[in-house]
Amino acid sequence: MRRIARPGSLLWLIGDFHDLDADAERQLHLLARHCELNAVFVYDALEAVLPAGGRGIVTDGARRVVLDTTSGPARRRYELGFEAQRQRAEACFARLGAPIVALATDA
Repeated sequence: MRRIARPGSLLWLIGDFHDLDADAERQLHLLARHCELNAVFVYDALEAVLPAGGRGIVTDGARRVVLDTTSGPARRRYELGFEAQRQRAEACFARLGAPIVALATDA
């Protein structure tokens, strides 16, 4: 993106920022030096809060996992993991001076 975005361009980055690490942040910093960045943090409602009291099978097409949401502490750990991911993304874009908006897939 740094090679093709002209200086002064307005860029919208859309994603879940799950793999946002120090290297990615360095690249974004270099991009933000010449372009105006905005971010949209996209997430599914099930990523934020698991439904209580159930069991189900979740698949990505290759793997199948039994998801047990009967445990309150397990649901809370899951929610804290999502919240940490969201906060990492917000902190990263705040350091870059770029606004970030959260958008649920069901909104």
